[in-house]
Order: sequence, then C-alpha cells, then structure tokens
Amino acid sequence: MTNERYCVAVIVAATALILAVACVRVIQPEASPPTPLPTIPATITPRPTATPRPTATPFPSPTEERPSATPLPPTATDTPAPPAVTPTESALEDPELTTPPTPASERLEQAQRLMHNGDYAEAESVYQGILAAPLTAAEADEARYGLGVAALRAGDYAAAIAAFTDFLNRAPQGDRAADAWFLMGEARQVASDPAGAIAAYRSYLATAASAFAAPYAQERIGDAYLALNAPGQAAAAYETALAQASADQALRLHEKAGQAYAAAGNTAQAIAHYEANLGLTTNAATQAKMLFLAGQTLLDAGQAEAGYNRFLTLVNTYPATADAYQALIALVNAGVPVDDYQRGLVDVYAGAYTPAVEALNRYIASGREEHRADAFFFLARAQAGLGNTAEALAALDTLLNTYPASARWGDAWLEKARIQAGANDVSAALATYRAFVDQAPNHPQAPEALWRAGLLAETNGDVATAGALFRELADHYPNHARASEGLWRAAFSTYLQGDVGTATEFWRSLAARAAGERSAAAALWLGRVAQRQGDPQAAAQYFARAQQLAPDTYYALRAAELAEGIGRAFSRPVTFNPNVDLAAEQAEAERWLAARLQLSRSSGLGRLSPQIAADPRLRRGQALWRLGLYPEAKVELENLRRAYAQDALASYQLALAFRDLGLYRSSILAATATVRLAGASATTAPRFLGRLMYPIYYADLIVPEAQKYGLDPLLMFALVRQESLFEAIGTSYAQAQGLMQVIPPTGAWIAEQLRWPNYQNQDLYRPYVNITFGTYYLAVQRNRFEGDLYAALAAYNAGPGRSAVWHQQAGGDQDLFLELITLEQPQTYIKRIAEHYAIYRILYGR
Repeated sequence: MTNERYCVAVIVAATALILAVACVRVIQPEASPPTPLPTIPATITPRPTATPRPTATPFPSPTEERPSATPLPPTATDTPAPPAVTPTESALEDPELTTPPTPASERLEQAQRLMHNGDYAEAESVYQGILAAPLTAAEADEARYGLGVAALRAGDYAAAIAAFTDFLNRAPQGDRAADAWFLMGEARQVASDPAGAIAAYRSYLATAASAFAAPYAQERIGDAYLALNAPGQAAAAYETALAQASADQALRLHEKAGQAYAAAGNTAQAIAHYEANLGLTTNAATQAKMLFLAGQTLLDAGQAEAGYNRFLTLVNTYPATADAYQALIALVNAGVPVDDYQRGLVDVYAGAYTPAVEALNRYIASGREEHRADAFFFLARAQAGLGNTAEALAALDTLLNTYPASARWGDAWLEKARIQAGANDVSAALATYRAFVDQAPNHPQAPEALWRAGLLAETNGDVATAGALFRELADHYPNHARASEGLWRAAFSTYLQGDVGTATEFWRSLAARAAGERSAAAALWLGRVAQRQGDPQAAAQYFARAQQLAPDTYYALRAAELAEGIGRAFSRPVTFNPNVDLAAEQAEAERWLAARLQLSRSSGLGRLSPQIAADPRLRRGQALWRLGLYPEAKVELENLRRAYAQDALASYQLALAFRDLGLYRSSILAATATVRLAGASATTAPRFLGRLMYPIYYADLIVPEAQKYGLDPLLMFALVRQESLFEAIGTSYAQAQGLMQVIPPTGAWIAEQLRWPNYQNQDLYRPYVNITFGTYYLAVQRNRFEGDLYAALAAYNAGPGRSAVWHQQAGGDQDLFLELITLEQPQTYIKRIAEHYAIYRILYGR
C-alpha cells in the first residue's frame, strides 16, 4: 500500500527523498541505440514479499480510467551470475576499517522509509535489529510499535501480536497505545481469533482519547461477532457504530445490520435498515440491492406477499440492474404477475433475449399504448441480439413510421443503422444515416448520424465518402462536439491515401477554426507538409500557429520541438536536478499567493485554518490513516477537499496537509485547484506550487530504477503521475494496480522474468514492487521497439501487439504513429505524458 503510519517523516516531501537523490544527466541522442536491459543473474534473489493484510483493501481510483491491455510477453534470456567479489584478507582484518554502528535515529528513519515504500518484511527485520541495540526509552517504544505495524502489514500476524503486546505492556496509555490495541484487533481478526479481536477493539475504545475511529472499531466488533455466529450481538455493535458513523460508513453499516438482524430472526429491524439505505443514496445499483435484500428477507420469514411486492418495485424501478433480473426470475417462478413491458425490459438489459421477445410481443399484442414506441425499440434490440436482423429492422420501421413524436425516434434511426452495419450491410447503414439527416436536419441527433456515418465509411476504406460526411458535419453543425474531430479525420484519412492536396485543404479549414487541440494538430501537420515541400518559412509559421492555438498542450509542445529540428520525442538532453531550497521557495510562493488572493498576511499561509483543523472529516481521516484504513480515510479526506475546492487558500493548506500525510493524489488535486483559482498554471505559478502539482514522490525508488534501464527519470515521474497521481492504492476499472497501474497478468509475467519469490497479485500495491515491475516492463517495450518511446508507451498502455501494428504502419515516424493509433485511450495517454514531461523538465531539469 502507498502509505504507512510512519510515512510522515519520510514524506514531508519529497525533501528527504529528493535531497537523497543525486543529479542525473540523461542524454538521449536521436540516433542512439536503445539501452539493453540488464541481464538477470541465474542466482538473483529479490527480497521476498508477504501478503498484505486483507483489511487494507485497495481503494478504486476515480481518475484511473485507462485499461491496460494484457501485454504479449516478450522473451527473456537468463545469463550466468557475475563472479562474486571477495574482500581482501587485509581489509577484513584491519580494525581501522570497522564501520561504526548506525545511530538508532537513522535506523528508525530507514525503517520508516521501507514502510513508506511497502517493503514490510525488510522493515520488520530492521526494527528487530534496532531493538537488539542500546536505545533510549522513546526509541525503544518507537521500534516496538513500528515492529508491530511492519509485521502486521507483512502478514506476520503472530509477530505483530507479540510486538503490540510488548509495546502495550511498557506503554499502556496514550493515543499510540490506543492505536496499538486497534491494530492488535486487526491482527487477531485476520489470525482467526475473533474473540481476541473483540477484546482488543474494546480496549481501543476504552483507551482512545478521541472517538473519531470508534465507529470503525464497533463495526469490526460486529464483524467478529458474526464470525462467532452471534448475529444478535453483531447487530448491537453495528447499531452502536451507526450512532457515530459518517454518511459513507452508514451505507455499509445499515446493510450489515440488516443482514445481522435477518440472521437473528428479527425481520422488522432487518427491513428497517435496508429501507434506511434507500434514503441515503441515489445510486441505482445500491437501491436495487437493498430492495432485493429486503424482499429476500421477507420471503425467508414467510411473508411472501410483502417480499414479492419488494421485488415488483425493484423490477419496475431499476430494470437495468442485475438484482432486477434475479427478482424477475423469482417472481416468474412463483407465478406472480409481472407487467409484460417491464418483464421484457429487464430481460433485454440482462441479455435474456428470447423471453424478452415473448414478453414484448405480448405487450404489443395487448394494444396498450403507454410504452408502445419503447416496446418496439427494445423488441428490435432483443431480435438483433438473437440474430434476427429482419425482425429487428421491421420493429424499428414500425416505430419510425408510426411514432414520429416519440423520444425514441432519433434513437431508432441510429439503432437501425447500427444493426445494418452489424449485419455487414454497410451501404444500407449509410443510406439509413443519410435518410435520417435528410428527413430531420434539425433533430438533435442528426450530427451524431453524420459522425457515425463518417466513421463507418472510413472503417470500410471509403475515404472519399468519409471525408464528405465529416466535412458536412463541420459545415452544417460547426458547434457540435465532433465537428473539429470530423474535419481532422477527413484530413488524415485523405493524407494516408496520398492525397496531400485535399488533406491540406481540410487542415487549413480546421486551423482557421477556433483555438483548440485539433486546430493545433492541423497547424502542426501543415508545418510538416511545408517542411517536406521545402518551404521552411511556411513550416515555421504553421508551427508557431500551432503553439498559439493550444498553448501548453501536446501539439503546441510537439510543434516547438519540430520547429527546433527535434524529430524524435523525449530526446533532448536534460539534467535531473531534485535539489531545492524548500523553505525559500515556499516563502516565495506564499508571498505570491497573498498578493494574488489579496490577503493581509503572507507568512504562515500553509498552516491549517482553525475551521479546517477542527473539521470532523479531517480528524476522522487522520485517525483512520494512522490505523492503516486508507480507503476509509481517503473517503473522509476527499470529501473535505471537495468541500473547499473553490477556496484557493484552503486548498493550498490541504495540499500541504495531504502531502505530509501521504495522500498524494488528493494533495496534487488540491494544489491544482489553488493554482487554477489564482489564475496561473504549473509553469507560471511559483515553482513551489508547480512542484506540489508535479511532485517527485518515491524518488528513492524511481530514480535508481530509471537509471538501471537507461530511462529518463523525468519521463518516469510523468508516467507515474498520469497513471496514478502517485496513489499506490489506486485500482482502475480494468484492474490495473498501484503507482504504475500494472495489470495482474502482466504482473505475474514480470514476476516470472525477474524470478520474484513468493509473488502475489497484492504485491502490486507495494511501491517498491510496482516501480520495479513497471519500469522493467517499460524498458522491455522500449527495447522491443528499438528505442521508440511512443511505441513503448502505447505498448505499456494498450499492449505490445496493438502497438506493433501501429509502429509498422508508421515506419518510424512518431507523429504519424500517434495519429495511426485507433484507440482513444493510448493516444491520449501519450499526449498527456508528453505534456507532463515538458512540465517536469521545466520544474526539475537543468
């Protein structure tokens, strides 16, 4: 996981991490061969990793939107281990060379750094070594407590229990003692000792000076009672927790309490808790689940009518949910009448097309008009799902001809064309799109029809038709979101066909439009054409135009490189310089902020205001973070950040507080809000603020790994920022994990290549594992594509198989490669990393 109890001392910035890193000279000549991967000795023994504790469940990251496709594994050849270097006899015997013992304070910092980096087993070993040496009382307490935390995170639960017991016997009072009791409960619960866990959590409640984490202790007491098959006592604990719970925790607690009461036979209380959740959220899936649980509980209690009524409410209200389909099955099996339209709707959403067709046909035959147009629409969907194209098109034609005023009328045109295209009748699909636009040019979905028609024609190689459709979209609907994109695709398609003249016409039209990324892209390509036509003056003008149309964006940055004659991206020499005077830079930034925000003072702006310092969300978040409950802490602290998102000064204070805590993603977002509200950017604001937005956290891991493989550390920081915003607990919807968002199959493959012992998928949430794996994999792709970092990044994001196709088509032209990418995600991925890299060069390069 990203952050541990002792991360604060390591984090406070990047200071300890940054200043420990020497300046690195990174030179990547355009024509230089790729750096080979270091050979892997046959005797390599990476540090073993243990399974992280189950209670530290990774929290899904809202910003992680990029699925990393399963890569095609490259081959790797093992090489013999190099001969060992043996110290000379004189060196071993010379008493003058005896290394003095490392001070305990330095060893404690080392252990804290290992915890921060996720190397829990090694941290446990360091703490054990510290305790074997002479210590002050404070140092001994620090080491005992740290040993318990390290052992817990490493999955060494017996050692964790022993360490916390030793610590509590010597320091039984205070906040740290309370935290030790809570963590003792965590260890005992995972070690299958629920009774011991209950006792530990109760000791926490009796010892803690504040009650901010109390509802979480009570929740765990309830969980432990369930493990002991005592649902009544579990329900009581959940009720106690609910009295102090935040809104987010309350959702979970009501569900748990409902299930506990149901298990205890208290149906009324179970239903009350499920229904309480209906008023706490508007999320359809959650509300559907609560209705299903309530209905099932009533059925289990013998209250069939009430239970089926809940299921009917679910089917009628949330037909697109999985729970609605399960409820429908129960209703049908029980012979309970269900409206045929709703029944068909639920079946369509669940992919049960045969019963959907039957139900919707019954509804249509009944002559009812309430949902008649919608019934034809979903009947078409179901028929298409069964492969009955003619029947699907007939249903849509009935809708189009009979219900022109229906809200589904535009959808029906688009659906008809989609079904025709899916049946490989491209000409019919194009004719349908054309008919829609001709019949209803003012319909809100008419420009969408032109866009889809253009894409369909382009996909089928009809570049001329595609260009005409995209041009029509831009001319007739200039304000549509797809207008510029359509012109761009028309230009690029004709360019690929060798019609440079027509492409140039499209690009000129696009470059003359309002400023934006696509207009800048058009200007860049006009500059490239001018270069190839031997007109450097025109090329320079177009490159300058690209920089004016979309400053600080990818195309502006790339145009500047091309204007300087830099053909290969990421190739300009740079010296990585992490050494900064933080105090001086912070003082400068706060003077600037005071002037921008018209504040009466400029010193001490970073201290939390009394209002924020007392905010329960902050207090709860800090308490939960100390206990390693990172997902729960993040919810509280993110709610706090969002509450102050329009307050520049408060956001600045939170950026610093979150940085020091180790909640890096939230720190970056808060710093970004501060700079935006102050009317600046990462490169125009004082450097201290820019570095809060573009930090170099985990420099002690990233820089050595980058150096090992000949990669630019600044590029690696840019990649990590794009992947996770430095959040080690992040998980994307595609299950990419950790700082560099490695997906499980790729992680398993890398572990095999590196011979990583005892590897488990959860290890990807450990920074030192994730950085090692991610950097290695990027280097593999860099070498696979002969040093082409665009292709390597595309392979990292979308898989090397896809990247290889685009790379072959581009013939070594990086600008062409980028535009040949047929998926939006990897293309955007490369652009954003290039933008981040440019900012990192400004902030940390020399």
